[in-house]
Amino acid sequence: MYKYYIEFSKIGNIKYISHLDMQRLFKRAFKSCGIPIEYSQGYNPHPKMGFAQPLSLGYTASKEYIEFETTEKINALFALDTLRNAMPQGIELLKMAPLEELINEFKINPQKSLAASVVSAVYSVFLPIPFRFRHEDVEKLVSNYLAQPEIMAKKREKKTKKIVDKNIKNQIRSIKVVSSKSQHFSNNEESILSRNQSKDADSLSRNQSKDVDSLSRNQSKDIDSLSRNQSKDTDSLLSRDSYESVDENRKSFTEPENSIVLLMELDSGSTSNLSPEQVISSFTEFSGLYLPREDIEVNRDYMTFSN
Repeated sequence: MYKYYIEFSKIGNIKYISHLDMQRLFKRAFKSCGIPIEYSQGYNPHPKMGFAQPLSLGYTASKEYIEFETTEKINALFALDTLRNAMPQGIELLKMAPLEELINEFKINPQKSLAASVVSAVYSVFLPIPFRFRHEDVEKLVSNYLAQPEIMAKKREKKTKKIVDKNIKNQIRSIKVVSSKSQHFSNNEESILSRNQSKDADSLSRNQSKDVDSLSRNQSKDIDSLSRNQSKDTDSLLSRDSYESVDENRKSFTEPENSIVLLMELDSGSTSNLSPEQVISSFTEFSGLYLPREDIEVNRDYMTFSN
């Protein structure tokens, strides 16, 4: 039995697939790529894999984790390259390594799963704030919001399905007004853009080289014809899927006018768990910012683990 983990991001339109769909996605990817996943024993065996925390539908994420077990030792770098080719657009596999490395990095109890070790999560909440509000105004609203003796939010109970008021003050670790949205692109977004630009530059160089070779072999050809061919090559390059991929990823981060980013650290995990939705609804109600929920975007930046 060998344990590994994958660090990945989730951006673009794939944010609209559910946690169960993500489980199926990785299960099928492991199978199609020939990764020898360990299965549980019993009548209905399941692959031994699990996410550090489920990600809510409609949320993007910069640094997610999935841990899994294999029946034999594998080459993590080779397996990572193979799995990358099996991932749909929007799922970027950032790293794969033995689980022991992650345990040592965050000083996690090796007897616990990643899911049982998560204690908090940091979210970037992008709010399309009206123009009449300045950055300082929002900071004051956040300060007054956190200064309340109790912060009440509505929550639906799992068993009764009734909506009840709950005090969430102790589950909010911090909220900061950090920046405008355009300044808060995740490193993963920038790296994807950089990689695609690099690929396109290499492709352009190859196309130009081909044109030069063609000119040498066919000196009798008209210079104007060569120019037209180069123009076609450039047009073809600019319409490549890589550019479409970048545009598609940018769609999920289209900046509302005068947007403000709230950086929230909230309780997360099996012991105490607070959804950003409860904070968003209670904060907007408290501040009088009645913003359409569909205009508010949420990205999970990273998670913290207990020792």
